[in-house]
Amino acid sequence: MVSSEEIEKYIKAYSLEPHVAGSSIDRHFAKNIKSEWQKNGMDSVEIAEYNVLLSYPDKEKSNVVKIVNQNNDILTMESQDFQYLKSLGVPLEGKIFIARHWKLPADEIVWNAQDVKAAGLILYPDPENYNPPILKSDPYPKTWWLPPNVARTDSILWNGAGDPLTPGYPARYDANRLSINSATLPTVIVQPISYGNAYKLLSSLNGPEARKNGKGVSILHINLDLLLKILRGKSR
Repeated sequence: MVSSEEIEKYIKAYSLEPHVAGSSIDRHFAKNIKSEWQKNGMDSVEIAEYNVLLSYPDKEKSNVVKIVNQNNDILTMESQDFQYLKSLGVPLEGKIFIARHWKLPADEIVWNAQDVKAAGLILYPDPENYNPPILKSDPYPKTWWLPPNVARTDSILWNGAGDPLTPGYPARYDANRLSINSATLPTVIVQPISYGNAYKLLSSLNGPEARKNGKGVSILHINLDLLLKILRGKSR
């Protein structure tokens, strides 16, 4: 019988600390799950080994996102705004874009930025979707809504077929592999941040007002307003 109390217990246990894929704590949790399944009568439980291409942060050199100057080198963008920016005469090549992550998957935003030869891309979770002010709800841990100090991470691979070096096949140790140079990998640098940090970046930008949406309201101003309400606790 499924027990909501047991489910809650396991979710809390496995979310107490980060368990990045391929890390020692991730393996520890895998062994723990195997043990629990065996205790509960599973006939056969095995841990399969995979050799997967993964990206890990450099603990000695942490990534930093900041405003570098006053020349609008960081631009707000959504994928549908590329042509609009071009129509304004905004040079896109070599720029750093900051984009809401919601309606479009992360990989599509990344490849759109790469198509215009962007220097980098900053992604933040749109609070309109991840902590809607209209609900007047507190974020986690009081509810399941995303707090303002948490960044979301997603796959940015375009093919959606698993490991990029073994597309369409399990990345077992004996699998045939593509070289790094021949694999379909993004070339633009991508950094996820929280919507709390996104507000700090967006509120530091100047220049012309963002274009209007279908209701005649500035898209940029909507985002700033939502972010500000959440960060100041005015959504309650």
